Amino acid sequence: MTKEEFEGKVKLIDFTKREEIVTLFPSYAQERYAIKRANKKNVSNAVNIEGFTMKTPFGDQTLLSGTTLLLEPQKRQALIGANSTGKTLLFHNMCEGKIRDFPKHLYVHHCKELESYELNDTVFNTVIKSHPFRNSLLRCQTEIQTLLNQTPAPTGDLKMALRDNLEYVEQQLVSLHGNNPEEKVIGDLNSLGFDEIGRTRMVKDLSGGLRMRVAICMAFFINADLLLLDEPTNHLDFPTVQWLENKLRGYRSSFLLVSHDREVLNKVCTSILLLEDKQIKYYSCGFKEFERRKH
Repeated sequence: MTKEEFEGKVKLIDFTKREEIVTLFPSYAQERYAIKRANKKNVSNAVNIEGFTMKTPFGDQTLLSGTTLLLEPQKRQALIGANSTGKTLLFHNMCEGKIRDFPKHLYVHHCKELESYELNDTVFNTVIKSHPFRNSLLRCQTEIQTLLNQTPAPTGDLKMALRDNLEYVEQQLVSLHGNNPEEKVIGDLNSLGFDEIGRTRMVKDLSGGLRMRVAICMAFFINADLLLLDEPTNHLDFPTVQWLENKLRGYRSSFLLVSHDREVLNKVCTSILLLEDKQIKYYSCGFKEFERRKH
């Protein structure tokens, strides 16, 4: 949903109705709400798609044919493959929801070099505004508070419904980042070399390496169920690479890492997905052991 579409939708929402508020959420959050409402139990965060085929965008070439796409939760995985085997396209399709039967309740984030539309704000604002669910919750919070404070003030059932929904929205905000998300962002940016002045710099004025640091900080603030990292060490200095390694080793959800940095792969990945012969081949081992088996 574009910013313009979102703003247009806000004007049509009845904020006394929880189901209408939820339509402003990102699709994965809507799916989670539906799962909870239906009282579904043991919904897995695993991806297990058999007979998976992936073609190039124009359909003129088959990159993967009748293979299995298996992504287990809480796994630190590397994605390996020669050029043109489909690594980048697989990332794109997972992130954009273009894979049939991919779990709709999973939040997938692709950490990569920033796009042009992501360059027009300060470093701090770019990170703090990077979580789409948080953004929609904050807008809902503002709209409901405005309705509660209007003159004449709402009363009776209307007031009660607005207050209930405001409490729900604020609970969701706390569940994402606690009571002080700004402190978390400042802490990570400090670790990446952005002091008080650096955090106020415009992203468009930064070098490629500093922009990648912003992208990485965004990724850990978003804290997706499945984090896709495409050459995240490009342009990074040694201390920043070490910081990234530590963050990845402590990542509680799953990530899938593409990198030419063998040391990073050795240190952070515990399983390997290899794209080869139009299949995805799985190795339950670290990168060093994977290399030994392949040779």
